[in-house]
Amino acid sequence: MAATTDSMSAFTSVAPLLGRRRPLDDRIRVLVADDEPQLRTLLTRLLTREGYDVTAVASGAELVSAVREADEPFDLIVSDVMMPQLSGLDALRVLADELGDTPVLLMTAMRDERLLREATEAGALGVIAKPFELDVVRTAVAALTARFTHR
Repeated sequence: MAATTDSMSAFTSVAPLLGRRRPLDDRIRVLVADDEPQLRTLLTRLLTREGYDVTAVASGAELVSAVREADEPFDLIVSDVMMPQLSGLDALRVLADELGDTPVLLMTAMRDERLLREATEAGALGVIAKPFELDVVRTAVAALTARFTHR
């Protein structure tokens, strides 16, 4: 899958960050949810190469299950908005009481203020517009997980 960009594909942070720090030897745990297999694989490979411990799922329902069944909470959730059966936004709404301060980064091809407002209300801390350059994802993930580093 080719990653492309346009003038609208910047990472948009929609809320400030607060949170916990991890021990130096722990890898940051990222949950990736996207129904497009090629993009899910691309993001998994990118983030794994960057040193993250990545779990990938193919739907909003699987996202909910992964969060609920995890032995330890995820440090970041990266989710597509539009997925069959249960959208990324709806998954966040279902998990509202369970996510605590886990940051959520949403990805979407839809570009409107209503979606940005709904994403914020659902608890997302950032939105990436599709299509995007991989460096945009890398930068956004680093920004949202910076609280776990000791630099």
